[in-house]
Amino acid sequence: MTPIITLGGHTVNDRFAISDLKRPWPSARVVKSTVPGRHGDVYTTRTMGTRTVSFRLWSYSSSHAKLMEEAALLMGWLWGSDELIPLSLSDEGGRVRMVTPEGDFDFDEYVERGSVPVTLLQPDPLCDIGPRRSMPLTQTHKSFVLAYGNASIELAASSVSGSGGVWGVAFDTGEQLRVVLPNGTAESLSVRVTPNERVAVVDGATAMLTLDSDWPELGAGEHSAAMVAGSATATLSWQERCM
Repeated sequence: MTPIITLGGHTVNDRFAISDLKRPWPSARVVKSTVPGRHGDVYTTRTMGTRTVSFRLWSYSSSHAKLMEEAALLMGWLWGSDELIPLSLSDEGGRVRMVTPEGDFDFDEYVERGSVPVTLLQPDPLCDIGPRRSMPLTQTHKSFVLAYGNASIELAASSVSGSGGVWGVAFDTGEQLRVVLPNGTAESLSVRVTPNERVAVVDGATAMLTLDSDWPELGAGEHSAAMVAGSATATLSWQERCM
């Protein structure tokens, strides 16, 4: 049975019939090295390639005017923005893939045949799962639990006062994020840490971290965090991510 497909907030099944759904597993690249005098190779790490979701859409109508309308609708769904599009399938346990269309959309084929193939590329093989959760940050360590590793972590703070021109957060792993405040204070501050993005922003401008800072790498399990430099009204939020 074809799952319910939701693309950018639109339920595809409400407007089109779907066939030939394919969701291949991403390829894996193993990084290894050779040690002189030792048999075989030494495993270093493994990276996952991109993923794709492909399917064929069919119109429920044979009206030329209706087919033209649906083709334009699909163009808007797929190419209406340069941003990645959230995609979910009802049989994937709440996972959300961030995708972009790959290849060409044959407008004329759809109008003539009432059918067209669609391929969606997922550059990051990990999916968001579950709601984004958050907790307030104070000078006392507070605990939070990650069911999976590779979570997307965000810090958001307002009315920021630095200590020696720095505002910082420490994690139970020993890693600290210490953001430089050019003016010693800030109206707003944010830090985003994902496997593909690491950025700090102070009052709308990209900010520097101190040389002794470390971007946190938090695996599955219980963790804690606390402010260790300066003061602010601050929250830590996280989005679980998994294959």
